[in-house]
Amino acid sequence: MTKKKDPSELQKRGRKPKEHDNAELQDHLRGVRYLNQLTDEARRVISNSVKSYFEKNKKRKTFANKNMLLLVTSTRYITDISIKHNIEFYDAFTQKEYGDSSVRDYKMVTIAICEGLNELLNSGKPIRSDTPEGAQYLTGEEAYQLREAIDAGCSKADLLKVIASIYPELKHSM
Repeated sequence: MTKKKDPSELQKRGRKPKEHDNAELQDHLRGVRYLNQLTDEARRVISNSVKSYFEKNKKRKTFANKNMLLLVTSTRYITDISIKHNIEFYDAFTQKEYGDSSVRDYKMVTIAICEGLNELLNSGKPIRSDTPEGAQYLTGEEAYQLREAIDAGCSKADLLKVIASIYPELKHSM
C-alpha cells in the first residue's frame, strides 16, 4: 500500500510556466515612475498595447497606463507569480485580491508592452524624455559599484577612478 503524499510534495501538472526576461528594459528605465518621463512614442506603445489586448479579447475593462508602467519597471522576470505579487503589493492597484484571469491579463499586457518598448529601444529611438538623444544609463552592476564606493566614503579621486573603470572613454578627459 502506498502512502498518500502531502500536498506540498505533489508536483504541479501542466506546462511549465514561461518566464519573460525584462532585465535590459528595467535597467534602462531605472528611476522612471511617471508617464511624462517617457517619450511620446513610448507612451503610445503602452497605450496601444493595452487597447489592442482588450479589443482583441473583447473585454470592456482596461488597465491604467500608469499602473502598467509600474509593472514594467518593477518586474524583472515576468511570470504569473511575480505579477500577482506586484499587483497585490502596490497601492496603485485597487482590489485586495486578484483572480487568475486578471493576473493573466496583466501578465499578457505587460509582456506586450515590454516587447514593444524593447523593439523601440533596439531600433535606436529614445524611450526616456529626460535625454532626447537617448544617452546610455548605468546597468544594475555599475550602479551597485558606484553606490558601494559612495557608501564606503571614498575620496573624490577614488570615486573618479570608479567612474573611469565604468566609462573607459572618460579617462582621456580627466
